[in-house]
Amino acid sequence: MRWLLQAVRNGFAETQNRMGYLYERGTRVPPDYQEAIRLFNSAAEQNLLAAQCNLGHVYHTGKGVPVDYARAVDLYRQAAAQGWRPLKTSWGSHICVVPASQRMRL
Repeated sequence: MRWLLQAVRNGFAETQNRMGYLYERGTRVPPDYQEAIRLFNSAAEQNLLAAQCNLGHVYHTGKGVPVDYARAVDLYRQAAAQGWRPLKTSWGSHICVVPASQRMRL
């Protein structure tokens, strides 16, 4: 775990995303949504596709932040635009669960 934390501090996006995942789920560390969001955001700013999707999921579900469908869709679109194939075919299904009142603002 010490090496993972060092890699996070050194700004390695993949490690930041993985640690964010661990914090979000409380695996090997106490659950901490704020730390997960911070790590996902840092990795997403480095254009890591998985982090953009994970951060989009956080905003979609409201884990540790207010639900923000527009932000979630924006993050899903960023990842899809970079070619993450699973997201290219599935991000539309995420929009389907957005309440109609929110869709108009997207």
